Amino acid sequence: MHCCQDIVSVCVDESRENAESKVFVLCILSHGHRSVVYGVDGVDVSLEQLEMQFDGEHCGQLVGRPKLFLIQACQGGVC
Repeated sequence: MHCCQDIVSVCVDESRENAESKVFVLCILSHGHRSVVYGVDGVDVSLEQLEMQFDGEHCGQLVGRPKLFLIQACQGGVC
């Protein structure tokens, strides 16, 4: 279980440590709302902010390699 800052920190760390990877897969199971997921602290994290950690500017070693983002989260309303 991670607070929102832990989720971001894990993504930043992983984006720097995958030089030998052929593919990257990120799975998040959480509650959320439109385009965000919540940490256990109830603070939201933008999916765009997480995905950005793996773009060519922030994660050059994964350029041209598949990146899968599997997000299982409600988008508001009844979860």
